[in-house]
Amino acid sequence: MEYQVVSHDEFVLCGITARVSNSDPAKIGALWQRFYAEPFVDALDVEDGAVFSAYFDYEGADVYTTLAGFRVAGSQVAPAGLTLLTIRAGKFAMVRRSGPMPETVVKTWEQIWSWDLRRTFVADFDRYASPDTVEVNVGIE
Repeated sequence: MEYQVVSHDEFVLCGITARVSNSDPAKIGALWQRFYAEPFVDALDVEDGAVFSAYFDYEGADVYTTLAGFRVAGSQVAPAGLTLLTIRAGKFAMVRRSGPMPETVVKTWEQIWSWDLRRTFVADFDRYASPDTVEVNVGIE
């Protein structure tokens, strides 16, 4: 699997969060069930119609906080129960894949974990441009 090194400017995400572990994927599934059940998008000033997930506040590589939400204006105030996350400008290893979700994104991340990337472990994110296309962005030095 190949990746492109890309640069992203700083941007802000807003959504729901959960503290998760790769060894307990049920919590990640529960977050996505909640995401699709709660119509919080109506309360946001969405800048990009794509759905995003982000991974941050890492404890090693296995425990982290994940956010499911949307890219919003920098002036967005977080509605009750939602979290704002600023993705800092930087370099990312980006992989674009298409296929059935969530299997495609899970397999992509499993492959990324085996790569010898110099990861920052500050914030990584996925951008779902369509229901079957994901762009996985891993922060790198």
